[in-house]
Amino acid sequence: METTQQTQQPTALAIKDGNVPVGKVSAIKADLWRMGQLGSFALDPSKELSEKILSFFYQCQKVQGIEQCSYNSIREAFKTSLETGIPVDGRGLAYLVKYGNTLSYHLGYKGLLYKIKQIRPGIVFFVGLLWGPEELTYSTKNGVTVYEHCPKLSLRNDLENIIGGFCWMSWQQNGREYSKMCVVPKKDIDEARKASKAGAFGPWKNWTGEMIKKVVLRRAAKVEFIGEPELEKVLEADDKEYNFTNAPKTVSPVNYANVRPLEETPAPQAETVVEAERVAEKEHSEVDL
Repeated sequence: METTQQTQQPTALAIKDGNVPVGKVSAIKADLWRMGQLGSFALDPSKELSEKILSFFYQCQKVQGIEQCSYNSIREAFKTSLETGIPVDGRGLAYLVKYGNTLSYHLGYKGLLYKIKQIRPGIVFFVGLLWGPEELTYSTKNGVTVYEHCPKLSLRNDLENIIGGFCWMSWQQNGREYSKMCVVPKKDIDEARKASKAGAFGPWKNWTGEMIKKVVLRRAAKVEFIGEPELEKVLEADDKEYNFTNAPKTVSPVNYANVRPLEETPAPQAETVVEAERVAEKEHSEVDL
């Protein structure tokens, strides 16, 4: 009986102090280690968990005002990093963002690339931004997309002037080459930023270009990797960082009778290349990220 009371007492304490601010940064490491000992995380209390806690704690120290964040939010952010398999470790795969007294895990562009390459080894990507419709032309035949990207300038930082972005991906399957193009107009990128809880600060402010590319890559991945459990787990975690209250509650069904075979898809004209994808996107929510 005495042993049972000793094991239950720390659990009750952990639940009780969950909504209390940590008060000091050093308390974060001790709390995460205690929660690990209680079996709250997917990993066993071992050297591997200890290393992940130390790496996460190091990034926590960089978040200004993190001592105001609750224990529960910090635990949840750490748990999400374990469940997605995308760590917060300084490589820019994911970020820690503070909202009031809440610490949140925010997936980065590099983190989404990292996960997709794990799911489908050998896949090749190119994600780019567009400042004019004449910069991109492409055509698709027999499942293979050929494109030409001719930006006017090799380096640009006037991101406010983009008209959209695109993602081209290529992979081998059953001895055949497949490739796909996804073009996302600026309107959809702006809607994604507006829906993000960190749209005005955090990674959207400090790494705007990468977050725009993440929106484009996310759209392409949702179409290509639909039903892939590992990716859906990552996207589900990322969805928590968006406010979908203004999104439609229902989505219009697709009329498959009007869907044309891939090999019959005509090559879009250069002056309408960004608009070409807009027709298809009307079937989706304006904030279908």
